[in-house]
Amino acid sequence: MKNKSFFYIFLCIIVAVLAGCGHDEDEELEKQVDTFATAYFNWQFPHCRAYVTDSSQVWLRYLSSQVNEMDVDTLRARETGATVEIGSVDYGEDGSSATVAVTVRDVLMMDTIGHVGHLVDQLDYVIPVVRERGKWKVRLTSPLRPQ
Repeated sequence: MKNKSFFYIFLCIIVAVLAGCGHDEDEELEKQVDTFATAYFNWQFPHCRAYVTDSSQVWLRYLSSQVNEMDVDTLRARETGATVEIGSVDYGEDGSSATVAVTVRDVLMMDTIGHVGHLVDQLDYVIPVVRERGKWKVRLTSPLRPQ
């Protein structure tokens, strides 16, 4: 009887520890994506660098090169920036990748070259993330596009 009690207590401790680890991982993932998305959708591309994979850096440089003076003036004239809301997180089968649904409000969308960006009330995105060197990082294979 003593062995059964010990087994059940040990089992409860293991379940509690494993459940807690998943929660911390979710929080870390959501925090990384929230910080990245807030910078990205407010056109602060240099601030995004710490939150993306090494292979994604090229896309941040590309986006930075597309910003013109009219866009900068429009961004500076805004009283508030874009806001993001993290939605569902869907983990890949391997546990080292996921997609995160993000709703962006009051975002200035890039337009074609020579034209100033335009404001959009709300857009939904799915942002891919992967584990890189033990941390969750956004993986860009192109500029993010709304759903």
